[in-house]
Amino acid sequence: FGSQDIPAPWLVFDFVLHKFAELKKLRKVGKSNTEEIAHICGITEDINVVLDYLHYEAGTLLYYSDIPGLNEYVITDFQLIFDSISKIIIQYFDDNSKDGPHLADKNLFKQKGQINALVL
Repeated sequence: FGSQDIPAPWLVFDFVLHKFAELKKLRKVGKSNTEEIAHICGITEDINVVLDYLHYEAGTLLYYSDIPGLNEYVITDFQLIFDSISKIIIQYFDDNSKDGPHLADKNLFKQKGQINALVL
């Protein structure tokens, strides 16, 4: 975390959240579980403030509070993002992919740059 002062409960929370994900074999943790872990760890601040700090300042997890759908999860395994991007590239750009989206989904992507949330 560098030389910045960080509240001890935030450090404990980060460790426990990652350990929880590891033990449960999860790549992302649901927001409700995250909030419960934060409470157990003694976090009294708004959980979004803590998650934003751990994402943008510490870089130990990924949390996107402003993106509907993604704001329901805390990503503890960075490989999940790379795997999702690879899946999108294969499904939307490989015309020979049998696992790809329907034509309507591909057209939505080509016209508006939007993808079906189920791809993630």
